[in-house]
Amino acid sequence: MGKHLLSALAAILPLTSCATSMEYFATNRYAMEDLQVCESAFAAERNEDQAYIDLARTEIRRRGLSQTSCQQLIDQRNQTMAAVALVGLAVVAIAASADGGGGGGYTANNDYQWDWDAFRGQYGRITWRCRGLQTGRFAETWRCNGLRQDDDRWPG
Repeated sequence: MGKHLLSALAAILPLTSCATSMEYFATNRYAMEDLQVCESAFAAERNEDQAYIDLARTEIRRRGLSQTSCQQLIDQRNQTMAAVALVGLAVVAIAASADGGGGGGYTANNDYQWDWDAFRGQYGRITWRCRGLQTGRFAETWRCNGLRQDDDRWPG
């Protein structure tokens, strides 16, 4: 699951700032989204570039934005990205579980034959489960439909 998790995180967590250089900002500021302008202004302040700070603050005022509204835009984007990340992690976890990496989940990826297995369940009652012959892993019940329920393959 680790490999899948890292791939998913790389795809859904582009949380790095989209701040731009002063030259790019000066040329393209009128076409930029408010969020990009706000990020650029905060980046200019972090870098202590006074000319960039002045240009960004002028654009922020021209748009009727403030430092507070800019911070709210950035916070909202970060919350959205965090929610997307959580959904992505849930999807990865579900996929890994269905792939056999979830410990006891259903899988048939490496199986092409199935058979019934009988064993004593949690409360001591006989339980029938479908298993893949090649891996011995539990499989979806429908894969054993039409097969006789006997336990001659996995006795005990």
